[in-house]
Amino acid sequence: MTPRSAALILAVAAIVAAGPGTAEGAPPADGHPAWTVESCFSCHRSDEAAAISPRVGRPCRTLCATCHEPREGHHPVGVRIPRSVPAPLILTAGGTNTCVTCHDTTRPRRDNAPWESRSLFARIALRTKEYPTRYLAVKNDRGQLCRTCH
Repeated sequence: MTPRSAALILAVAAIVAAGPGTAEGAPPADGHPAWTVESCFSCHRSDEAAAISPRVGRPCRTLCATCHEPREGHHPVGVRIPRSVPAPLILTAGGTNTCVTCHDTTRPRRDNAPWESRSLFARIALRTKEYPTRYLAVKNDRGQLCRTCH
């Protein structure tokens, strides 16, 4: 048995042992599960644990896709970004984007300031005190997130 196969078996066993829903049991109030580094070993090598540990609150595309189906209109993932990106944005070791390049599930679901650009109509007619963050890693109210790569 290879180390990768053993890690895969351990990851599956951890998910099954945790019960239905998530790798750690019931999701927290924001609806996203709390992952552990062991959840990553179905795709990553166990010797990468030290590099993965700080990011376990930000599951990779594989884990996102267990609940979220890619929908038409979503930004493509797996695209090579020809430059480095500033923290807290992250790319794969191969320099490609994933869901967590732009989304951070540790962010609050709502904030008292806009996190994304809004139309003139929305700014005037839809006055609100709470705005969805879309779990963006950084604000994009002026396109600053998009301009990081584009």
